[in-house]
Parts: sequence; C-alpha cells; structure tokens
Amino acid sequence: MIKKKRRMINPKIIDYIFSSASIQRWNDYPRMVELVELDKQAHKFIIAYFIAKFEDDVDYNHLVEAGIFEFLRRVVVTDIRPDVFRNALQKKAKEINSWVIANLEKSLGDIDGGLFLQKFEEYLNNPNIYKKERFILKA
Repeated sequence: MIKKKRRMINPKIIDYIFSSASIQRWNDYPRMVELVELDKQAHKFIIAYFIAKFEDDVDYNHLVEAGIFEFLRRVVVTDIRPDVFRNALQKKAKEINSWVIANLEKSLGDIDGGLFLQKFEEYLNNPNIYKKERFILKA
C-alpha cells in the first residue's frame, strides 16, 4: 500500500503568499506609504491578536486559522475594492466562496491530507463557526 504524503505547505500556496506581496491595495485616498495585500493582512493579524488578549474564551488556534482563511480569500479576490467586496459578499457569499474554493482547491487539496481544504470550505460556507474569532478579525 502506498501511503499518501501529508504536506503542511506546498509550492502553490507559497506562490499565493508571495503574490500577495506585490498586490497593490485599492485605495481612493492619498497614500502616505505603499501598502500591499500582505501588509494589510499582517496589520490585521497583529491588531486581532491584541484585541483577543482583552477577551475571554478566544481560541487562538481558531483565530490563526480564520486569519489564514480570510487572507487566502482576499488574495483570490483582491482585485475587488474592499467596500465593493463586502457588499458583494452580503448578497452573493455562496457564489463568491464557491469561486474562491475552486481557485484554491488544487493548491490546498494535499495539505494535511485534505483536512486543511475541508476546514477552509467549512469556514467559508458556515458563518456560525469561529464566530468570536471572525468578529475580532473584522475589528
């Protein structure tokens, strides 16, 4: 029997992460500094961590997972301005999430024997999981 290799990360995901370092953020305001998507997401994670420190019953594993899932979704749909994206997500979340999953499925499928992709899909399709952690990330 051939055992399927479990990976924690693969070259496709590394490419997505590094591509976010060259994606300019949409912004209708003058920029004091040039920010890219990776900067924005890192900033968001740091703030979320400090907010979580003031809260009780935060699962930090869920916070990190939710942050990674949000990051991956934003890398796929980063060409959409944030306000337009939030509005579209309210009206067409299922369609957007399906499109995001379809774009990342091959890249995520072999990470942790498919468990990472399964968690990612569940996170995108079930707004009731990681509720507190999602709220903190939106702050």
